[in-house]
Formats: sequence, C-alpha cells, structure tokens
Amino acid sequence: MYHFTIGEEELANLDIYSIYYDEEQEQIYIGTNSGLYTYSQSTIHKLTLPKERVGNSYFDLKVDGNGDLFCKNLNGQVFQIFRDSLSIVYTLPEEYLSEQFGYYFDSKNNLWCYANRLVKVNRKNVKNSKVYDFSYLVSISEVGDNEYVLGMTDTTLGNTQSPEGVDFKYTILKTVTPAIRTKNNDFIFYRYYGEPRRTFVKMFSKDGVYKNELKIDGLHSIEKVNDTLFTMNGVRSGVSFLRYENDSTTISRRYFSDKFISAAHLSKNGTLFLGTFKKGLIVVPNKSIEGVILNELGMDLMYDYSGQLFVRDRSGVLMAYQFNKDNQRIEKESVVASRRIHISQYKVDGQDFPGLFFLLSATRDAVDLGAGYIGIVTKDGISAFNAYDRKEKGLACFNLDENNSPFTNKRLFHIAADSIGRNLYVSGSKGLYTSGYDTVNFDEIKLNEKSLDIADIKFSSGYLFCGTYTKGVVIIKDNEPLVIIDKTNGLLENRVLQVDVQDSKLYVLSSGGLQVFDMKEQEFIDNETLNLVGNSITKFDIWKDKLAFFERNSFYTMELGNLDGSSYCSRVYLDSVRVNNTRIDTSKKSFRHNENSLSFYVDFRNAKTLHNVSIQYMLEGFLNRWNTLGVKQHKIEFLSLSPGDYSLKIRAKNGTSLSTPLIYRFTIRAPFWQRWWFYLSIIVISIGVVSWLFYSKLKQERIRTTQEIKLERSNRIATSAQLKAIRAQMNPHFIFNAINSIQHLVLENEKIKSYDYLESFSSLVRMMLDFSEREFILLEEEVDFLKLYLELESLRFNENFNYTLSVEDSLMTKTVPSLIVQPFIENAIKHGVLHKDGEKMIAVRFAKYDKDRILCEIEDNGVGREKVKEIMERRGSRHSSFATNAIKNRLKMLNEHIGIDGEFKIIDLYDEKGKAKGTCVKVLLPIIIRE
Repeated sequence: MYHFTIGEEELANLDIYSIYYDEEQEQIYIGTNSGLYTYSQSTIHKLTLPKERVGNSYFDLKVDGNGDLFCKNLNGQVFQIFRDSLSIVYTLPEEYLSEQFGYYFDSKNNLWCYANRLVKVNRKNVKNSKVYDFSYLVSISEVGDNEYVLGMTDTTLGNTQSPEGVDFKYTILKTVTPAIRTKNNDFIFYRYYGEPRRTFVKMFSKDGVYKNELKIDGLHSIEKVNDTLFTMNGVRSGVSFLRYENDSTTISRRYFSDKFISAAHLSKNGTLFLGTFKKGLIVVPNKSIEGVILNELGMDLMYDYSGQLFVRDRSGVLMAYQFNKDNQRIEKESVVASRRIHISQYKVDGQDFPGLFFLLSATRDAVDLGAGYIGIVTKDGISAFNAYDRKEKGLACFNLDENNSPFTNKRLFHIAADSIGRNLYVSGSKGLYTSGYDTVNFDEIKLNEKSLDIADIKFSSGYLFCGTYTKGVVIIKDNEPLVIIDKTNGLLENRVLQVDVQDSKLYVLSSGGLQVFDMKEQEFIDNETLNLVGNSITKFDIWKDKLAFFERNSFYTMELGNLDGSSYCSRVYLDSVRVNNTRIDTSKKSFRHNENSLSFYVDFRNAKTLHNVSIQYMLEGFLNRWNTLGVKQHKIEFLSLSPGDYSLKIRAKNGTSLSTPLIYRFTIRAPFWQRWWFYLSIIVISIGVVSWLFYSKLKQERIRTTQEIKLERSNRIATSAQLKAIRAQMNPHFIFNAINSIQHLVLENEKIKSYDYLESFSSLVRMMLDFSEREFILLEEEVDFLKLYLELESLRFNENFNYTLSVEDSLMTKTVPSLIVQPFIENAIKHGVLHKDGEKMIAVRFAKYDKDRILCEIEDNGVGREKVKEIMERRGSRHSSFATNAIKNRLKMLNEHIGIDGEFKIIDLYDEKGKAKGTCVKVLLPIIIRE
C-alpha cells in the first residue's frame, strides 16, 4: 500500500490514540499520550492545553453537528478545540467515572457522556445536566428518533431493568468493548473466550438480535473508519480492513506488519491516516495502490501473459506475484536467485506466448518479429530466436559480421520491430538504427543531423516512440522524426527513462515522474494518482488494465482505471503576516512608508499531495513573475519595499495542476512629502514666491543671488568642518577604550599579549589618525582597518572570541565615509558578547544595497540589548553611546552635504522560543563618486 510518514521525529516518543482531518481547513489533529498536536508548515505543533486539565493523554477526536471539534481524556473531561488551544466543555463527576469513559453527539447535537452513569449534558448550564442510572456503559449510539443502543459490560447481566426517569427508548448489548454502529444500524464488537484467549468479532442488529461472528486471533482493537469500513489492529503489529455491509463481511490482508497501528481516520478525499506508537503518522493517499516492500533495491518488473508479475531486486532474486480482482496480493514465490538475471517478456505473432521468458545473463531486450521469431538484444549484438522450436535461426538483418555491422564497438540496449512492414529498430550507445528484415544495411535515424540519445523505444500502429535522455519523446514515422513531446508540451522533464503504448495512451517515465499522454487529444492527462508518487518511480510495466511500478525498494500495482480524471490541487493558506518583524492582523492592508519590511508565512495542508506540491508566489508591483519556494520553506519575505500598491499571489502546483491563487492586496503609503497634495502645495507656493520676487524685487535679484552663493559656500565649509570635528571626537573615544583593553592585559600579567596588543594598537592608531584627516576612504582601507581592530579585540578575549569579515570583491574599490563601522563593532563587543558565556562571535558583512549605497551588517551572538540594559541598571550605570550618536549626526550631515541617504538600524535577534540570541546592526553607507 503506497504511503509516507509524517512526524517521525516529532512523534518518535509518543503514542497516537486518535486522529482527525479537518476537511475544510485541511488540517490534521493528533491525540497522543503527551498532548494534542496539529500538523502545519510541514511540522508537528503542540496545542495549548488548559491549566484545569487532568492528565496529558487525549482520545476520541470527533466533531459535533456544528462542525466543532472535540476530544476527551480518561479522567472524565471533554474538550473543545478552537484554533490552537483547548477548553474544557464538561467534566464527569468522579463518582461516575470508570475506565470506559466516553462521549457521543446525537442527531440533535446533544452531548452524552457515559461511564458508570449516563449523562445528557446541558452545555449552556452543566449543573442542569440530566443523569440516568445506567452502570458499566462502554458505548451509546442513536438508531432512531429518541432511540438508542447502549453497550454495557457483562457485569450488568443481572441488572438490565430500566432505571427510573428514562425518557428514551433503548436496547442493551452486552459486550466488553464499545459497540460500533454500521451503515445499516448493525453493531459489531469483539469479545474474548476461553483459554488461550481467542477473539470473536460479533455482529448484532440494533434490536440486540445476534447475526453472526468471525474468529480473528491476535486482535487488539476495532476502530470505525466509516459506516462500512473498520480497521482491525493487531495485538503486536499491523492492520487489516474489515468491510461489513448487508450482512456481508470482507477482510483484507494485514498491512504494516512492522508497526503497531493504534488509530485510523479516512478523509472524504480518500486519504487514510494511521496512527502508530512512536513511529509517527502514516498517510495512505490512495488505498487502491497496493505495495510490496523488497529487501533490496528493485531492478526489473514485468507482467507475463496471465497477469502474473515478475520482480527482480538488486541481489538477483526473482519473485513471482499474483493479485486478485481487488488488486490484493494473494501469493508470492521465489523463481530463481542469481545476480545476473534479466527479464524479457514478449508476444509471438501478436499473442502472449505462454511461459516464454528469457532468463539469460546477457539479454537486454526482446521483441516479437512475427512468424514465430523473436529478436534479441544482448551485450554482444542482436540475434533471432524461433519461439516454437526454441532455436536460433537466421534472418538477413541478423547475419552481420565485422565488415558490415554498424554496431562494432557499440553497446546495444533496446530493440523494436514493425512486423507488418518487416522493419527492425535497434538503439545503442551511438544512436538509433533501422533495417529491413531481408537486408543487412542498417541506416541511422537522426534528428536535425544529430544522433539520438535513446533511452527506450517502442513500436505501435506504424509509429516508433523513442524516449531520449535530452530531447523528451521523439515520434518517428517512416524513419523520419515527426513529433517531439518535451517540456513545451507539458512533459515534466526532457530526460526520459522509459516509454510504453497502450490503447492510444503513451506512458512516459521521465526524471520528473510518470505521465500519460492522450494521443487522440494530443495532451497529457493530469492525474492525481500519478502525482502522488512524484518523481520517485524508476521503472514500470503495463498489462491489460494494470500498472506496476518501482519506487526505491518497493513496488506498487494499481488499476489503470484509477488514472482517469484530472488532478486536483488544493489551496494555499496564509498563516500569518509580519511587518517589521511584528505579527499583525491579516485584515490590515495599509502601512506607513517605514512599515515596508513584510514577511508572509504560508502553508499547504492537503496531506494527500503534501509531498508532491510546490508553492509559487508573485508580488505584482515588485516581482512580476512566478517564483518557487524551497521544499521546506514557508516564509516569503520582502525587505524595504517602496511606497505603492501591491498584490501578493500565492498558489500551489501539483504536477501540471494549479490551485486558485490566494491574493493579499496591500498598500505602502508614501510619506507626506511624496504625496500629490504636497507637491501641488509646493508648486503653488513656489509660483507665488517666484512671481512676487520677480515683480517686487527684480532689481535686487542679482545681489541676493550673490549673497546666497556666498552663504551656500560658507555652509559647505561649516558642514565639512563639523564632520571633521565629529571624526576627531570619535578618536579619543576609541583610544580610551583601547587603553582600557591594554590596561586589562597588563593587570592580568599577559606580557606577550600586551606587547602584541601595543604593536597592533600603534598600527591602528596611525591608520586612524590618517583616516581622521580624510573625509572619505576606499572600502578596502576601511576593511583593513576593521580586520586589525578585530584582531586586537580577539587578543583581549583569548580563544573564546571569533569573528568573520566578508565583502564582495566588486566593492573594494568603492569610496565610502571613513570610520563609520568601527564604533558599531565596538558596541557589539562591549555591550553584546562581553556579557555572554561561552563562544563569542562577531560577523561583519559588506554587500551592495543599491547603486548609491553599500549595506554593512554587524551581527553578534551576545545577550541582547534588553539584557545589557538590565545589567547596567543592576550596576547603577547609565551608559549613553557617544559614538552611536556621533555617527547618527555625521550621517545626517553627509546626507545634507552629498545628497545620499546614509542610515543605520539596530535589530534585536530572537530564537524560536523568543529568547534573545544577539543583535544585528544594518548600516547603509553612501558610495562617494569622486569628480
């Protein structure tokens, strides 16, 4: 049975008791012995539990008549599940409690709780709930208007009289396990008899009339999947399926015999969920795909004339499998064991030839040539074989020697034949060749004057179908390439591994998966069943109405009828939106100009196609093409969006099917100085001022203009002087900290390190004095300065301080303002990693931000600003970063001086639990264009 498992790591130590799949939200809920879990964004998440709960085990997930989801524990509590948390709906009084506590919703949405009493719960006021004096209850089911069937244990045999105050009809079934209602209001349950304990599955009518029973040893439990299908879980491992309808009982073979199956749920779209103990959640997307696990990697599989399937694994073991009408395996036998067996099966004169197989080590392919002849390809060449007397016999096209053979020093792989036109086709490592039966002249068939790289060939109805390694499927007619089917026609990948033809359908296995091409409609059939197995199929074979295929070390069989109909791709969900790293209500669609860093968290929840779907997104107004998220990515992030209107479209792709896009429209408002009314106001005012100046002060214009020029020149000189003053102010600040570091080493008696530090410090001071006199320097000089500074700091911290400094090569020759970055690194060390135990890390990165600016990121793994503030307050210290304020003023004046925005932003970093894990400073350095 084809399946995959989710939550293997998250649920590795948990026992699954109950499963429910929310069809509307496509979300899985899992009740375990350690809480209630849900599956989203490819991860298992634990729901918030109420403080008033008793115990951590949760069972019996089910919905009421309103579609609300509920569960229970074994301590008499019933919970309602809403979003990501639970709330207690009702608690059965302790004196009524027993091990068989359960709950039930009838057709009027009444909540019934049962154990040693039966309680009809008043959900508006639980104090007014009605209690019925029934004892030892294990189940309750509604079978008619105000009519119920009560399952009671054998201890009630002497006490079956109706208690007082019972205002409904009821029938009692005596059992030891819950009585489960079927589609036609029959009830099934199981009981143990005798020694050794034997299990009997018993069937009763709703009136308590015995109907029949089945003896099934090793049964652990029966669980209802739907009104006619039930899972029978084994005492040790595995699961079987019992179908009971109209007194007819069918039991499947046991599946998953290596796992203990503890719970089952079947969704409306046919996905089966099976819970295990400590092995995760098994998902069976399609029960009709029957599977067999091999001990080794599968190598060959092929049906014979009777529908028996032969399978060879990598060790050479050849097995024969037979399947019944329900596609269930009924027998298995080992045919032969050898490491060099190859399977070939073919027709003779258009008919399946009984029992004729080539089990020869050198056989690579075989084909029906007609008139009782079989064409064979081996590693040494080709030959003809008479199927009736089992002897090799000559045909002209096989009478080749070294002088006339085009296959000398060429490996051959596949053979196909047109038995009516008497033409032979052979493919090998050097191309595709054809010849008539009665000639030894082989001609090469080329595509655009180039040899074909053939992976497989099949001939059908006058056409030769060639699967190639690079060009998709090439269809040839009369030795001329006629049609090419590749990615432009809907083929998933152009690397084709195998082709086959049956009933006007072309089956193509490429590196992208198995597809079916309808040759009448000239299009691929988009099918959900094939999309389930994705691109993991390695080989397939077809026999009449059956398909068999390998996937890793397993093979699966299915009815071809399951390939009819189109695939369905479920929708994508928007879990949350974060603006500037703060979660917002998704109904908010308008943001300020500085709220321009947006992150969108998306989820695809349809478990049936979970492993084969990709998420695509497009942001109209910024990114006008579809992009694809990684397999395990669920975050779409856009940093520093410009003001404007945007439409984020997100869709899922399943094979060639696309879901309806999820659309989130939002606007980033421009700052007031960029809005139309502001521009209009400026224009109106400007026109008025200019007009007034023109008419009233025309004679004084030249004088005023001259004064403005002088004033502007003075301002430039003043600004430049002020920038130099700020840089000069930063130098003593740094020198003060450096001398403190030297003092620290001397006090620690670190003589060698003190000497190294002084020597490096002198070099650093020389560079700093030089840079202080220069307003702008090359980024390469800035990087050398930072490397020296960081090396000095690493000497002070010994071996538990590490740093990295990376820069794009193309930026090294860019000119930037001097001595901007060092104070931020200094702050990261002094106020970040200094207070951190263990390894201390500083990462400095330079990257191009836009044509005018370079982005520098300084990231540390320190304790975070909040922790530093707490430490300072505890010490009674109030630290004000002089360098940070100076840089802020300097960048502001640089903006006024050169007209390019320079800025910095300090971001607190947190881990998944909300704990501070460091600080990241992002500095935008203006690039200076020297004239």
